[in-house]
Amino acid sequence: MKSTKITNVLKDVTNSLQPDKKIDVIIELNPIKETGAGKMSRIEKIDFLKNAFEEELRPVANVISSQGDSILYSTWLNQTVKASLSTKSIEQLAELKEVNAIDLPRQIEKEHV
Repeated sequence: MKSTKITNVLKDVTNSLQPDKKIDVIIELNPIKETGAGKMSRIEKIDFLKNAFEEELRPVANVISSQGDSILYSTWLNQTVKASLSTKSIEQLAELKEVNAIDLPRQIEKEHV
């Protein structure tokens, strides 16, 4: 895997897998440009962001479903998607302009202040 959108950790894991083996990944979409959102009410801004996320997600979801893979869940708030993908799909998704990064899921840890 050559793409800079795929993290080194994920590249290391996928290099040892068969091309059709499924792996859970997190796909980070590009940040949504909030042009004009400053003049919106909170509810309007949330609707705008949700709709913009769905538009950005559409080509990603199309690639995922066309490969027989699946979206496990998506989160508009941080513009991420958790999906079960084959190695081949990971490479195809990294080519999409909507995708910012692809990584393995990580456990959120509490900060020690």
